[in-house]
Amino acid sequence: MAGEGSWIKFWTLFGASNQLLAALTLLSVTMWLKQSGKRVAFTVVPLMFVLVITLWALISLSYASYQQSAGFDASLLNSIFSAALIGLALFVSGQFLIKLKAKKSTFLEPPPLLDLQAEGIAETGINCAGYNL
Repeated sequence: MAGEGSWIKFWTLFGASNQLLAALTLLSVTMWLKQSGKRVAFTVVPLMFVLVITLWALISLSYASYQQSAGFDASLLNSIFSAALIGLALFVSGQFLIKLKAKKSTFLEPPPLLDLQAEGIAETGINCAGYNL
């Protein structure tokens, strides 16, 4: 099934899946920052770059492996696994976009300041980083 030198095909798929994991990690961090009310512009740029390049590499790998396959062999398996990774990445990215659009955008807005008096917290007379607690 796997002939001599076929390890390099799987190694290429491993490298692409590792980069996809990095992109999905950036996606998770971006969503966490957004839900925390923090700015996310500094994670979106690398996220888009890594995700687009990795998906392009997986599409190229899947197509090339399918073209090289001769029946049920290592190339066909590589193509199938690449296509599965593409599908999963598109699904997770789609879910991210749905959640991102569902809430107010905070890409460039500063996080809200905590108003201690509005929150009903009385001053204690302790000064910490310029705030009287």
